[in-house]
Amino acid sequence: MKKDFKLQKVLEYRERKLELEKKKLTELQNKLKEANFGIEKILSDINKNIIEMKDARNFQFIKMYELYIEKLEKELEELKGLKKRLESDIEKQKKSVVNAMNDVKVIEKLKDKHIKNYLMYLNKEEMKMIDELVVTRFNNENF
Repeated sequence: MKKDFKLQKVLEYRERKLELEKKKLTELQNKLKEANFGIEKILSDINKNIIEMKDARNFQFIKMYELYIEKLEKELEELKGLKKRLESDIEKQKKSVVNAMNDVKVIEKLKDKHIKNYLMYLNKEEMKMIDELVVTRFNNENF
C-alpha cells in the first residue's frame, strides 16, 4: 500500500474551485451593497429635491425639479431591478458554494480513510516483522 493519496490532485482542484465560488459570492455581495447604497442615495436625493421644489417660486425651476425627480425615479427602478437580480444570483451562488464544500468534504473523508487504512497497514507490517523476529530468534535459540 502506498502512502500517497491518489486523489490528492482532485482534492486540490476541488479546493481551488471552492475558493473561486466563495470569491464570486463575495463579489456579488459587494455589488448588492453598492446597489443598496445607490438606492439610499437616490431616495435621499429625491426627498431633497421634492423639498427644494416646494420652496421654488419660479415655474421653470419647478418643471426642472419635476424632470430631475422623474429621472431619479427611473434610476431608482433600475437599481431595484438590479438588486433583485443580484439577490437571485447570490442565492444561486450560495448553492454553488455549498455544493463545492460538499465535494471537498467527500474527498477529504476519502483522504482521512486512506490515512487510517495506511496506518493500519503499517501496524500490520510492523507486527509481521516482530513475529518474524520472534520466530527467527526462537529458531536460533533452539538449534
